[in-house]
Amino acid sequence: MILDLSPGGCKINSEAGVKVGDAMSLIMLLPGESSPMAVDLALVRWGGEACFGVEFVSMGTVELARLRQFAAVASVEGL
Repeated sequence: MILDLSPGGCKINSEAGVKVGDAMSLIMLLPGESSPMAVDLALVRWGGEACFGVEFVSMGTVELARLRQFAAVASVEGL
């Protein structure tokens, strides 16, 4: 489950065995949208028992614009 989503990264609630520095790609479906968005490259920056944080390093310009729009609306609506 994705938590604390921002254009720069997110917190992921998961018990996946990741380490700081691991690279991954992500496919996310934002609330209220019908098509998923892709993050081409995300790096694990910190980890805990059941969650870890990633920094979005590379994504398309369309995906970044969608994420910025979602974050702006979510902050106004308190999501």
